[in-house]
Amino acid sequence: MKIDNYILKLLNIIKLNTIFLLITANAMSQSKKDKETLSFMDKVQNVVELRKSFETENETKKPALLSFKKDEGENPVFVTDIAAALKIFRYETFGITPFIQFDYSSKSKEETEKITGGLSSYYMIYRYSGGSGKLEPLISFAKDYYTKIENLIFRLTFIPHFPDFIIPIRNISDIKFKYDGSKKDNIWIFGFNPFLGMNFDRKYGGNNNLNQSLYFSAVGGNVTVRKYYFQLDLYGIYENEFDDFTNSKYKYEATATFYFDEKERASINAKYMQQEKDKDLLKRILFGFGVKL
Repeated sequence: MKIDNYILKLLNIIKLNTIFLLITANAMSQSKKDKETLSFMDKVQNVVELRKSFETENETKKPALLSFKKDEGENPVFVTDIAAALKIFRYETFGITPFIQFDYSSKSKEETEKITGGLSSYYMIYRYSGGSGKLEPLISFAKDYYTKIENLIFRLTFIPHFPDFIIPIRNISDIKFKYDGSKKDNIWIFGFNPFLGMNFDRKYGGNNNLNQSLYFSAVGGNVTVRKYYFQLDLYGIYENEFDDFTNSKYKYEATATFYFDEKERASINAKYMQQEKDKDLLKRILFGFGVKL
């Protein structure tokens, strides 16, 4: 009897180990299969982020814009608005993001050939079940090869997050639709993504040998709605100088985006922008091709 019990226990152990090995082998096989199905662009997207240029990294992400316009009797107009960032140093409570931005416009009175490079970082200062808040320090250096003006910027921004508030205060950039036809997926997503900050802005160079240092307060944010392939984003920022409250500037824009694919990489975009720049009022309407990673 003792031998029979021993054999029975041994058989049960072998049976359990066999089941465990089968489950493990299946999981490893599935994991390997998942890795094998990652495309080249999937791998690139895990490391690099491609988006529209930003004042703060936490802005609701919109596709990088490439547009072209040719009116009869006029020169063609090219506009690019692209930011590329490295995502490998981002963690749950803090992170650092190296980035570079390209802004180009061939339109007269708005000509721009600007390259901006910098570091954006974030640090979570509080978190609880209902929300969180983080600080985002940013430093950047830009040079406009058309105006020859160089620009050094320091920004410190506070970003709140209260997704369950009556008006959801959140960045909806990372909310993805499953595109599987489920009822839970067939909804409109809404978010208000505000920020509050302080800026140091130093400009120098150019044809007039500019040498200007300004301190600004800044307030702004995004109001965004999305459903499946469609996204509408309203963005605004207002800056006011500390030493002279009459010296202020602003920018606001509305962007409608329609994505071509479920991974939201390719899109067409319509954008209206109005900006006060160096005491001039600039308005721009663009239709173009969008790319986002």
